[in-house]
Amino acid sequence: LIVQSRDENEILWVALKRGFESDPWWLFLGIEAEEVTRGSSRLRLHLSDATRRSPSGSVRDGVLACLMEAAVGTAIDSLDIPGMRGRTTVSLAMSILTPARRDVVAEARVIQAGDEGAKGEAELRDASGELVARGIVVCAAPQD
Repeated sequence: LIVQSRDENEILWVALKRGFESDPWWLFLGIEAEEVTRGSSRLRLHLSDATRRSPSGSVRDGVLACLMEAAVGTAIDSLDIPGMRGRTTVSLAMSILTPARRDVVAEARVIQAGDEGAKGEAELRDASGELVARGIVVCAAPQD
């Protein structure tokens, strides 16, 4: 895991890293954080025949959506916006361009953020670099 800009807020980076290493959903899916910078992230989905491949041999679409949401959510979390702690995903729009049959890397960046909501975009590529999917994720601040 590469985490940049640690000197800006060491506590945030340590908390994010602990979250990556202990999140049961990420562990189940096989998601690993490769790099996190302010407002962006790169996550990798390691495939497992038993849990992540459809009968056709490609990665299930829902797993790709989970990876995309995780990547954008991580990019948003990296900004440490007080109003967005405990955020909720309210919209995910994804276009799948080709089936993925090997590990998938998600690269995400925040394109709009504030105390009440944030929006990010992501591209998913397979291990050879072929574009598999792209999309936009919108998150809202938690309601009291």
